[in-house]
Amino acid sequence: MQSLENWLNQYSEYHKNSMNIYIHKICIPFIVWSLLGMLWVSRSFIDSINNAYIAVILVSIFYWRLSKSYLIAMSLYFGIMIALLWYFDTHSNVNIFDWSLTIFLLSWLGQFVGHMIEGKKPSFFQDLTFLLIAPLWTIKPLLNSLKIKP
Repeated sequence: MQSLENWLNQYSEYHKNSMNIYIHKICIPFIVWSLLGMLWVSRSFIDSINNAYIAVILVSIFYWRLSKSYLIAMSLYFGIMIALLWYFDTHSNVNIFDWSLTIFLLSWLGQFVGHMIEGKKPSFFQDLTFLLIAPLWTIKPLLNSLKIKP
């Protein structure tokens, strides 16, 4: 398995244009949140466990193998997103699936516009693992400023 630093460096090669970077830093968290939202409302194969929790656990295993410090950061990232989903589910009349699907589609549209500006295909066309690396890439500047290394 590649190191996290290698994954992040490879991902960065697809994202050099400042506008594309800006778009990605906005759209990637929305894509993650919307995916969790769609999983939140879907039926689980285990009745007492929400599919969003299952997805977070599976992705966290991958992050644990890459970096313990980034796993902790992503646990906070996921925790905030899950808390927002719980809030909307219990305290509003928002249709979580419809909102999540809309946000998902608009965010992916933004991603592809960013790549048109960049002039490069999205990195996941090379390797689907980049879909899991993208959220780590978005939090890397914050973690670097806090002197947290992979």
